[in-house]
Amino acid sequence: MIQQTVGAMIKLMLARWVMNDMPHAAGLLDNGYERPATSGQIRYIAVLCQRLEITMPYEGQVKTFGEAGRMITELKAEKKHRKRLESSNPNTATGTCYEDAWRFFIKQEGGYLIHGTVISPIKRTGHAWVETDAGFIWEPQTGDYFRYNAWQAAAEPIEEARYTPEEAAIMVARSGKHGPWTAEERTEHIGR
Repeated sequence: MIQQTVGAMIKLMLARWVMNDMPHAAGLLDNGYERPATSGQIRYIAVLCQRLEITMPYEGQVKTFGEAGRMITELKAEKKHRKRLESSNPNTATGTCYEDAWRFFIKQEGGYLIHGTVISPIKRTGHAWVETDAGFIWEPQTGDYFRYNAWQAAAEPIEEARYTPEEAAIMVARSGKHGPWTAEERTEHIGR
């Protein structure tokens, strides 16, 4: 009898631990449905929307804990993106091409990450792109692949630096940014 009671208590404690402490199971209730969003999540979504001047009440659209978490992640990313766009520093990229190109490049495990400039409708601007081992160019703003000649005709790129996967990983780790990297940073971090 005592053994059965202790066994039941252990099962109850284990169930509570799974529901409260394990990240992959924290949002699920016993019936398999996700728990509702918390009031803290809802308030945080409302604050982020207010700071971003978003008039649509997103906090009223999320129903579950997971939806709220994803919405918060997206709103934070939007805030970060807007901050980048509003930067007055001329050396700061005005988009996410450096970060996007680096992330794509590291997953490819080959080719080259290239930093340079391309022609935009208004002016020549800093940009990053990936040259694959197969000789195609991956453009991060559109997510499209180009043949080399088509890329040359469309963007009129001027290459300033070319990085191997190892060099790109070292540059991000040591500089704390995805680019663009100056000649001084290249010399300091990878010796060229």
